[in-house]
Amino acid sequence: MSAHADKTGDSPTPLNQNLPKPYLKPCGTLVIPMAGDPKYHYWKQGGQSVYKTLEELQEKAES
Repeated sequence: MSAHADKTGDSPTPLNQNLPKPYLKPCGTLVIPMAGDPKYHYWKQGGQSVYKTLEELQEKAES
């Protein structure tokens, strides 16, 4: 294996599990922390949509 091998493979434990998550302020503003999980960075390639993030937050609130 090369010293420059791709190390982006899936690991059994998610590396992003302890990063800040998006949340809604009491006024309804969606906050997506810059230091948070890149999954929520809608402005970057591969980031999920704001709509999907809001759906996740709604599902979490209902459970």
